[in-house]
Amino acid sequence: LVFGYFLRLKWVHPVSGAEVPYIVPLFAGLATYLLLTDIVMASLSIFRQKREYVRRAAIPIWVLWLSMIMRVGIASAVNFLSWLPYLLVQGYFR
Repeated sequence: LVFGYFLRLKWVHPVSGAEVPYIVPLFAGLATYLLLTDIVMASLSIFRQKREYVRRAAIPIWVLWLSMIMRVGIASAVNFLSWLPYLLVQGYFR
């Protein structure tokens, strides 16, 4: 509301020249930020909770990071796919 109405910021589609609602770039930026934040915070909590795995080296440490990236990636893909029908109907992928 602040950026779109009071500041009159407009986003223009690079190909068609049509005005893009402010929510689209905002959602893209927030999705990227939340993806990276979730990976870092969850990985740190795994290291705190599973100290016995890290100390004894029962599994390589990179497996913990990889599992967290996969979990967050799947959650982000579901979030993106929930927005995909809206974006297709609005014509952003033409």
